Amino acid sequence: MSAETIRRICSFKGTLVCSMMIFIAISAVAVSLSSAAVSPLPNGAPTFNPQGLPLARAYPSLAYDEHARATFTQDFSSLAFHVSAVAQTGPDGVGPAYLLNGLTNAGYWYQVGLSWKWPSTNSVPLPGFDMNYEVFNQYGFSVFPANGGGGIAPIQVNAGDLVLLTLNFTGTDVLMQTTDWNTTSSTAEYYPSYGASRFVGLPNAVASNGFFTGLMTEEYHSTPYEGNVQPVVYQENNFNRSSAWLWVDEFNANNFQPVFSDATTSPISTDNASLLQYFSFHGMAEAISVREFITGLLPIQPPLLRTSTSSTSHPGEQVTITLNLQNPNNLAIRVKSLIISTQFGVFDVSSSVPSSPMTSNSTFTASIIVPTSVLNGNYTLTSIADWQFVPQLMERIGPDPLQANTTITIDGTANPANPHPSTPPPSTPPPSTATTTLNPLLTLLRTVLPLALLAFAIVAALVVALVLRKQRTRPIPGPFLTPIACKACGNAVAQTMLFCPNCGSSLTSPPDLESVSSSPQPPSPP
Repeated sequence: MSAETIRRICSFKGTLVCSMMIFIAISAVAVSLSSAAVSPLPNGAPTFNPQGLPLARAYPSLAYDEHARATFTQDFSSLAFHVSAVAQTGPDGVGPAYLLNGLTNAGYWYQVGLSWKWPSTNSVPLPGFDMNYEVFNQYGFSVFPANGGGGIAPIQVNAGDLVLLTLNFTGTDVLMQTTDWNTTSSTAEYYPSYGASRFVGLPNAVASNGFFTGLMTEEYHSTPYEGNVQPVVYQENNFNRSSAWLWVDEFNANNFQPVFSDATTSPISTDNASLLQYFSFHGMAEAISVREFITGLLPIQPPLLRTSTSSTSHPGEQVTITLNLQNPNNLAIRVKSLIISTQFGVFDVSSSVPSSPMTSNSTFTASIIVPTSVLNGNYTLTSIADWQFVPQLMERIGPDPLQANTTITIDGTANPANPHPSTPPPSTPPPSTATTTLNPLLTLLRTVLPLALLAFAIVAALVVALVLRKQRTRPIPGPFLTPIACKACGNAVAQTMLFCPNCGSSLTSPPDLESVSSSPQPPSPP
């Protein structure tokens, strides 16, 4: 094997070893990361800065400002909503404002709405319904009316009337208008748009420095307040929205200290026109659909589900689960489906649910068969009930499924006889009990890395085999031929030559050839 061949093989071996070391290091890092605890992403409400919330006003005796809000996620060139004129007051004798809000792409925030007994600058309530309007610049300062603090304009509205709230771009201005369809009374204000052409939605946050495009019911109180107002319905006028945030908050308008705040964890889809999404927090409740936004709903306490079963069972036997549905509101409830999930299977027992709505606390049972292959031990039975309120508005509220756990001990040998052969087996394989939230990158590494290592090993083996095969088939140079001497002149010539390059004598005749010795020989005497 030549020195060049040896050099090439050594270089290849060095590359192969380095590559294998790199893959081993990557594998070690992946294993180390996957074995470490990964914290799940927080699932709390989105945060927003309460400082500088723009609706704070100088009402010394009414410092606590409470809001129920909906923030739209998409942009609009105009906004128009109907609102019901509800005459109501809180414990301090002042009433709420029902407001339409628009944040423009120039950063200005426009508000128009209807209020009932809105507090004046000395905290004394005004006598009836009025139009509210205000504009804030991109820095959060009230710029219209010129003295700040919000504007009040008279309008003829009676309790129960349907009132249209409008925000439109007209020429170089934004039009803020309130119109009563019953009395035909209308009031409008204009303020420059500063080049803006649309009201922007917020898909990633409930507000931007306190500004947003959407709807809001607002009321002031003298002390921290966690009560509610009467239901107020906002209805869209000829446009649809895809999703919206729902959020409620209260803060001290004198020092901007928050009292409470909470929001949905993500925008709520409003694609389903028949579904009214419900949100409740701190004594306040609101709901939204594709065409409606409602504030002032009474907080509804969802039903509770409790389960129990026998303490011990055997493989192959029937297990009966007793389910107790507690209905604190005494509202009609229908359970649409019931699933029992265990470590040894998932069972659909919806047929065990009462077919008629339940208006009070109800108890019923469901049964499953323990597979004969189940090992002895303690097992958790998780009952998951999908349900809904039945009558009128309640049937459009999308509640979370109810869930309850109970534990059973499987003990003894399997019972081969199935006393209830009609009971279906588990509908799905046993679910995994792992609850650790994995980083998507680690999941990708765990999936791809073994395949990459296998592919690398195959390629490396093929390369080594090809190199070795090439070395075996490469011709090995034979021994070097010993030079010979020309018989005529005595000079050394190669054995492959036919004529002496010195004297021209033929070298093909064996007598004329002789090997060259290590030292030259003198010619023979004549």
